[in-house]
Amino acid sequence: MNDIALLGSVLPSTLLRAITISGKDIANVREIALDLSRNVRIFWRDNTVTDTSITVTEEMLAEVSSKLGDFGEDNRAALAACLHRFSKIVNRRGKMIGLTIRVGKDIPGAGEIVEDLAIEAGSMLLIGRPGRGKTSMLRSIAATLAAYGQRVVVVDTSNEIAGDGDVPHPAIGDARRLMVPFRKSQAEVMIEAVENHTPDVVMVDEISAGDEAYAAATIARRGVKLIATAHGNTIEDVLRNPPLLRLLGGVKEATLSDTEASRRGSQKVVQEQAGPATFSTVVELTSFTTVTIYRDIDKVIGAILGGAVYSGEQRSIAPDGSIRVLSKQHTGSVEMRDIEQSFLQKGPP
Repeated sequence: MNDIALLGSVLPSTLLRAITISGKDIANVREIALDLSRNVRIFWRDNTVTDTSITVTEEMLAEVSSKLGDFGEDNRAALAACLHRFSKIVNRRGKMIGLTIRVGKDIPGAGEIVEDLAIEAGSMLLIGRPGRGKTSMLRSIAATLAAYGQRVVVVDTSNEIAGDGDVPHPAIGDARRLMVPFRKSQAEVMIEAVENHTPDVVMVDEISAGDEAYAAATIARRGVKLIATAHGNTIEDVLRNPPLLRLLGGVKEATLSDTEASRRGSQKVVQEQAGPATFSTVVELTSFTTVTIYRDIDKVIGAILGGAVYSGEQRSIAPDGSIRVLSKQHTGSVEMRDIEQSFLQKGPP
């Protein structure tokens, strides 16, 4: 049974009928929102929304949840052998009052636009808002690198990359998978991947906490390639996010001499990168088919902090499948007041 058929086996018959009546294919569903006593809402991959006339009941929520695996401490559950994610909403007493069904979809070749970087370059960070395709790209890259004979270990929080169940989803190819039992233990499992399984590449989805950023830096220092994702639209967003600062080397204040300040044409107190970034390359995902790539990231961060111009390589997939490349310029705009002082140069969590 494929992923979409498995999804159909979980959904209530009334909801399946609503999808059929809409005239759209269930395979094009992106997300379904079930909130107690409200109408079911269906979000499609073409960015349209269907507000159905079906009211969510306690029985409907119970019917869906009874067919799932256990919910973790992050309130997420999954189905064995597929990529869908089920996230529950609970009241203060822990009773389920809502459910978000995110329809996972294996997109073969989703990482093709940056495949050359994944193979040839060093560690790489993929950033973008939710729904921009970061996880799909990570999954595709894992399969590609494993096919090239590299030993790839996927650190899979909530089993979103390789699905639930003891056997990983075939979308990651021959890559191996380490499950993360609790969201807060992701950093520990990242280190475990390096210490116990001799990988050439470690892949991690959704680095979001300071201890995970520290673990990422530790992995990089051990000579293992790290390919990871984080939320944010741009590099500057990551620099403004205190827990993630370490991924880009951190930021410090420096006091310049009068001569140096005059030479630079700047104030005497400036902000500088505290150390080398964990990643040599950063990829901003605008959509499934458009990315902007920044190489030699330490120089880019220096330009951003100094308010200078910096450039990225924008790639897009044309309708004929070819990849178009052009240059994209920005001027740095991150100032010290954008960064919470207490996080600057902070040591290990």
